[in-house]
Amino acid sequence: MSEINPYQPPTAHLSDAREQTEDGTFNLEGRTVSAGRGAEWIMAGLRLSFAQFVPWLLIGIVMLALTLVLSFIPLVNMAVSVGIPAITGGIVLAVRKQLAGGTVEVGDLFSGFREKGGPLLLVGVLYLAVTIGVIIVAAVIGGLGLFGAIASGGENWLTGLGLGVMIFAVLVAVLISMAMYACIWLAPALVVFHDVAPFEAMKRSFLVSVKNWLPLIVYGLVGMVFSALALIPLGLGFLILVPAMMASTYFAYRDIFIED
Repeated sequence: MSEINPYQPPTAHLSDAREQTEDGTFNLEGRTVSAGRGAEWIMAGLRLSFAQFVPWLLIGIVMLALTLVLSFIPLVNMAVSVGIPAITGGIVLAVRKQLAGGTVEVGDLFSGFREKGGPLLLVGVLYLAVTIGVIIVAAVIGGLGLFGAIASGGENWLTGLGLGVMIFAVLVAVLISMAMYACIWLAPALVVFHDVAPFEAMKRSFLVSVKNWLPLIVYGLVGMVFSALALIPLGLGFLILVPAMMASTYFAYRDIFIED
C-alpha cells in the first residue's frame, strides 16, 4: 500500500498558461477577484489556525525565536529575508496538508526547504538583492539632494529643496518596496505547487497583485486592524496572527490562480 505524500503538488505541466490540476483549472495568468476577498483571505487563515490552534501557535513561537536569534547575528540576519519565501512555501504546504485532513506539525514550517529549497531560496536572494538596491538608490537620492541644498547656502534647507528631495527618496523607496512585496507575495505558492521558475513566479505574483490592487488594499487594512488587536495582550497575539497571515496567502493563491 503506497503512502500518500501530503506535500505532493497537483499534477500540472506549464506548457500552457492553463492546466488542469486536482484542485481545478490552474490559470497562470490569474484573475481579478472582488475587493471583499481580501478580508476573506485573512479570515480563512485565522479560521484554519484556530482549527488546529496548538501546532500553529508552536509554529508562531518557532518563527519568533528564529527571527530574534538570527537578527542579532551580523550578516546571518540577511538569511531572514532570503529564507522568507521558503518559510512561506512551508506554510502554504502545511495549509494544503490541513485542508486535506492532515495534522499540522512544527516541522512543516521547514517543508518548503525540503520540497523546493533551491528555487525558493533564489526567490529570497532576488528579493534581498533588489531590496539592497532600493536602499542604496534611496540613500543616494536623499544624500545628493541634501548635499545640493546645503551647498546652495540656504539656511532653511530642511524646509526647502532638501526636504523635498528626501521626501521624494522615501516615496521612491516605499513604492519599490511595495512592488517587491507584490513580487514575493504569491511566488512561493507558484513554486511549490506548480514548479514555476523563480523569476517567472515573482513576475506573475506582481502582475496579479496589480490586477487585484483593490482586494489587496482591503487585505492590508484588515491586516492592520488585526495587528492592532494582536498588540493588546503584550503583542502575544502575533504568535498566531503572523502564521495565520502567511497561511492567508494560500487562500489568495487559490482564489486568483485556481478556477473551479
